[in-house]
Amino acid sequence: MARKSTTAAVARQRARERALRFQEREQRLLAVAERYEATRQEREGIEDAFQAKIARIREQAEAKIAEAREQAEADTADVRTRGDAVQLDMLAEGISRTEIAERLGISTREVVRPAKSEPAAPAAGANDGVPGTAAAEGARHR
Repeated sequence: MARKSTTAAVARQRARERALRFQEREQRLLAVAERYEATRQEREGIEDAFQAKIARIREQAEAKIAEAREQAEADTADVRTRGDAVQLDMLAEGISRTEIAERLGISTREVVRPAKSEPAAPAAGANDGVPGTAAAEGARHR
């Protein structure tokens, strides 16, 4: 039976060696997996920082776009005002709106309309005695 115990002891030793090699391999694989997990977390951190940077750049770009749009609107309003002034000058020269439109290559609807002037309020007593006015009518009934 000595032989069986020797054979069993050798088998046990070989099994332990294989198990030890398996454990060493598992430890190496675990270390590789840990390194991979660390790089994955680092990559996620970089991606988060990248997305935050993109968001900041977009916010800055949107602010610049809004600023440029406001400036363009202000410039356009200024040019429109000067264009309207040219049209008003032409109207002051006695040129019809139709002719202004033809000369400027725009539709008659686009030609500015002259501001309607408010009728001047009559001075006190200015219409006294003028037929058809309230002052004349009141004087007739006295």
